[in-house]
Amino acid sequence: MNVNLRLTSTIITAIAIAALTPLAGRADDGKGGGRYVPSETRVAILPFINLTGEKTEELLGDVEMADHAVAALFMQRGFRVVGDAEVLAAMAEAGMPVHDRAERTPEQLGAVARRVNARLVVVGLLIDKRSTLKSGGFGAFRTYKKEGRAAARARVWDEIAKGFVAQTSATGVTGSGWSLFVGTVKYSDLRSGALLVAVQNSLADLLEPYPVLASQVEVSARGSYRPAMAEALALPETKWDPKQTRVMVLPFLDETKVERRDAESAAVAEEASRCAAQEFVKCGFQVLSREQVAAAAEKSGLDLADEKARTRSAIRAVGQAAPADVVVTGSFLLSILDRGQRIVKVEVKVYDMASERYVVATGGSAGSTKRGRAVSGAVYHVLQECLSRYRP
Repeated sequence: MNVNLRLTSTIITAIAIAALTPLAGRADDGKGGGRYVPSETRVAILPFINLTGEKTEELLGDVEMADHAVAALFMQRGFRVVGDAEVLAAMAEAGMPVHDRAERTPEQLGAVARRVNARLVVVGLLIDKRSTLKSGGFGAFRTYKKEGRAAARARVWDEIAKGFVAQTSATGVTGSGWSLFVGTVKYSDLRSGALLVAVQNSLADLLEPYPVLASQVEVSARGSYRPAMAEALALPETKWDPKQTRVMVLPFLDETKVERRDAESAAVAEEASRCAAQEFVKCGFQVLSREQVAAAAEKSGLDLADEKARTRSAIRAVGQAAPADVVVTGSFLLSILDRGQRIVKVEVKVYDMASERYVVATGGSAGSTKRGRAVSGAVYHVLQECLSRYRP
């Protein structure tokens, strides 16, 4: 069932959340077809990580929208959702950064679950968010239709089962309807609406066995994630001397295997890492060779093809083994055809060894009739602000 939410308003009928229950929560008796008894199952929703590449204010709004939507979906079915401030406190105690998905390991998710006495922990990504304009008809009688398209991914950790009970990617589409004129519907509303649909769809299979008990629930009090994410995204400025700065670019991960993507996605991931290295070379940085990267990985005992090698401790270890001043890592997330153009989405993170912080950690996208141009454009957009002062 869809939950009608907008960025500027939330559903306001309140449902009281009862006192704490034991972590386990007994299994469903089978009558409802689900594995949980909602009234006895606590759910912790971590802030979704936004890789859509939107401007900061819209990006933060989408993070809040996703949290409100997921909280409402569970609360409508009687699940007991942990407060957002309590979740943030548990993440801090567990040493889990707000905006670093590499740190959302099973061990860390389990630690958060135990701290807030929750059985289920929901984590998610907002991957794609864009608008399209389609035309139809002929001659002077052409019609137009605005559409929003989006993609999201959700994972649900079960602390009792010690595993993920849902790992789902989903898309969403919204449209303004056909008209003789483009109309007044804002693209931003359509894009955000599509993102909301994608988030809902990513949890549809998990929640399907549980009937909706209340059409409206109160979620507006969940306001902690927007400022927390804003603080996490306020990354430090650094002043490097390119000639004295050694940059290690790790092979990008191919994360399209759960999506409907090209058979050549692994090659695209490699192409993205090569583009990232080239951006630093253009700015005069000392970029380590692939052989030096492989030697450092072997020395530090890391398998660079494993996503676990992207935690901060692993990045520090391989950076020290090189040694390197800056470590760049990333992922290839999305590749789709849209009206003859190849749309590519990547995530890039730039880790400064001296400050032990990321100076870039975001997603970027680009489109072109040529795949290579789309890949290089997406990487360029992510690194533009970071490297603008160094460009010749």
